[in-house]
Amino acid sequence: MTRERTTAKRGGRPSKYSIGVRNKILSLIGRGYTVDDAARESGVHPATLYRWTNKYPAFEVDVRGAILRRDRLKYYLLGRGLPRPRVRWDRECPECGFEIEVRTAGGIGGFKFYRCSRWPRCAFASWRPRTPWDCPLCGEATFWSHSRKSFACESYWCRFRQTYIPS
Repeated sequence: MTRERTTAKRGGRPSKYSIGVRNKILSLIGRGYTVDDAARESGVHPATLYRWTNKYPAFEVDVRGAILRRDRLKYYLLGRGLPRPRVRWDRECPECGFEIEVRTAGGIGGFKFYRCSRWPRCAFASWRPRTPWDCPLCGEATFWSHSRKSFACESYWCRFRQTYIPS
């Protein structure tokens, strides 16, 4: 009865794909390692790792998922996952002058939107809050961007946009 070798003759690197090596590589990638560095750290040559991703499609899907999780974590840690900054917004409807109310759509974890308190008599509604100032070019209402880092005019012919620098 013959037994297959699981390590190469020299160096002790795994030459066979195994669940233990797979899990170690995926956890290293998820912790921030590049694919090549995770392969080296787990004792696998990077070329062997790429051969395994070609040979085993499920492993390739797992590696791509680990890369996405790693990049999402980096993106969050760089500060892009932080809540939007608080900004001043105008609580007066741009169409009729009555008060704007903040509502939630989509249940408990829904999205905030802003609409006139006279709805349905006044049809104003927006996903973005209105800035306290009007457009310097056309005089129409301006609204904050979703990131709250800029504001823009909503009139279709003006399209004024400016980055907001807090004072």
